[in-house]
Amino acid sequence: MKCYSIRKNIRGSISIGIVMLFIGTSVAQVPNWNSSQDTVPKYLSKGTYTFNPTDDSYISTTNPNENNNNLDYMVIRNIGSGAWMCAGVIKFDTSSVPSNAIIITATLGLFYFDWVDNNPAGRLLSLRCFEGNWNEETITNNNMPSFNNQVSATTNVPQSPGVWMAVNVTSDVQKFVAGTIQNYGWIIKDDQYWGGASIPYAKFYTKEHGSLIPYLQIVVNDPPTIPQITGQANGTVGQSYDYTFIASDPNGEQIYFTIEWGDGQTNTWIGPYTSGQPVTIPHSWDKKGTYTVKAKAKDTHNAESDWGTLDVNMPLSYNDMGLHFFEKLFERFPNLFPVIRYMLGY
Repeated sequence: MKCYSIRKNIRGSISIGIVMLFIGTSVAQVPNWNSSQDTVPKYLSKGTYTFNPTDDSYISTTNPNENNNNLDYMVIRNIGSGAWMCAGVIKFDTSSVPSNAIIITATLGLFYFDWVDNNPAGRLLSLRCFEGNWNEETITNNNMPSFNNQVSATTNVPQSPGVWMAVNVTSDVQKFVAGTIQNYGWIIKDDQYWGGASIPYAKFYTKEHGSLIPYLQIVVNDPPTIPQITGQANGTVGQSYDYTFIASDPNGEQIYFTIEWGDGQTNTWIGPYTSGQPVTIPHSWDKKGTYTVKAKAKDTHNAESDWGTLDVNMPLSYNDMGLHFFEKLFERFPNLFPVIRYMLGY
């Protein structure tokens, strides 16, 4: 058994050597893995971006022609049974965010610092998008542009002053950035009817205060990194080999992979996997040739990476490449190479 194994190994070695000598072929070495060099991001880099308002103030039905830009606060109050309504107005410039950015969250922050007449704690405030442009230096109740009747975001007045009030405005900001609707900012109203005297109203700082001023915080998603592919770069036809794929998501989200093996077989969006987790998948090729294994990753927001690649060379097997050649050679020249005939068992 031992002699047979040695002879088998020698046969394989001599087969390769003689064939290369006769037909002058050679096998090129390839790197263990190779990633795409295209590093141009498809989306704005991940991060938290904070904008301060370009315009903020409030309008009042009590004084419909009054402009309140000189004040460092806005007042929000229900109209009640008379002309007592006060509504905040605010606008941010989000044009620096690319239209193809994937926005995870957008939060409007207002600092609640005081109330008057009655405590407005828990009262529901509604945001609606303006449908025309305006500026804080001239806006009044009588000249303000129209606004969408549909409420796009809501929040509740905090239980006590001295805290930030956060409003989830993700849906509106996604539309602003994508260009689905024009960004003219919001009007902020208290629509909860108050039927008696001393209507509660809440006071929030504007940018004129200089500190604790309103902000719009946008968290933008980043796609996963280009997958790194490692595994056997040179192999034998019909032999299964393990290939490992690794990609990381800057937001720490789970990852899916699409893998193209170069032979018509594809694994489509397998997963999810933890960010940075090595994923090992076996594969074999049925025919000789050089194949390009390609992989891309996507996160839970469907942001896709570029392709990572690995070139794999699958030459002929020993039997195909060597023994078949010698069988034909010895059939034609039965007395040629007696030592080689003996070593190969012919």
